[in-house]
Amino acid sequence: MGTMDLFHGGGKDKALCSLQTGENAALATAYASFIVTFCFTAYHLSDRDFSTTLTISTGVQSLGFLMLMTKVKWSQSVAGISSKTLEMYTIVLFLRLCSTMTKRGYTPVDRTGDHVYHLGDIASLFLCLNLLYKMHRSLAHTYDKTQDTFNIAPCILPAALLAMVCHGHLNGSFFFDTLWFFSLYLETIAMLPQLFMLTKLGGEVEGMTSHFVVLVCAAKCFAWAFWFVGYPELAEGYVDADDDGIPEDWGHSNYGGYAIILCYSIQLLGSGDFVYYYMKSVVTQTSMSLPELEV
Repeated sequence: MGTMDLFHGGGKDKALCSLQTGENAALATAYASFIVTFCFTAYHLSDRDFSTTLTISTGVQSLGFLMLMTKVKWSQSVAGISSKTLEMYTIVLFLRLCSTMTKRGYTPVDRTGDHVYHLGDIASLFLCLNLLYKMHRSLAHTYDKTQDTFNIAPCILPAALLAMVCHGHLNGSFFFDTLWFFSLYLETIAMLPQLFMLTKLGGEVEGMTSHFVVLVCAAKCFAWAFWFVGYPELAEGYVDADDDGIPEDWGHSNYGGYAIILCYSIQLLGSGDFVYYYMKSVVTQTSMSLPELEV
């Protein structure tokens, strides 16, 4: 009997080891592919202008969602993933694409703003929809809805109303400017269900899930940097006739610009605690672990 237990235990350990090896290989492949794509885009599809930072943001974001898809593929489980966050990001990406694929006010001014920038959001949207399908269909038995309890649905209508009264004018259209800011306000709270779920579960965080959260946070860092430089252009009356970066008139009433900086700052601060524990695990070379939230 002892021999049989040892045999089965060894087989289980071997299977887990094989799964971990496969995940690590997939992780390395995803990062390598991203680096190759980044280099190709930088040298052949961009003007290497600072505005490319916004394109990098969408690329890093799509890499984060790819991490989640990789986790689901290898583990055949959606445990630890928040459906509410994926649903919110689906809405955010759809709204933003409706704006950026119609108007160019909130896209990079270099060549990446023509097509490459949109591909990052399109890839993220496709991955979100795929993950939601698996979560509620093929792998529904692995989704624990009792832990995914952070309800942000009541925030959708207030976000829409706020977008109507506080938005920029880069698109030159009330509808498309409002649409873009609606996506921004929803994006500010989209990650909260995932962070709340992970903190509620506590303990060790699965590697691919932690990569997802950190990569999305990194994407927000790039977006924040871009808009920190560019937000003055949202001021009413802003004029830079010769496009030399030195405005002839800085304009006034820049509520839209301030809103962008505030929203991305809130997103970064909201993920700060998670990033701290992630970096701690990297420095100590241990598995990432979160303290359990008492509810």
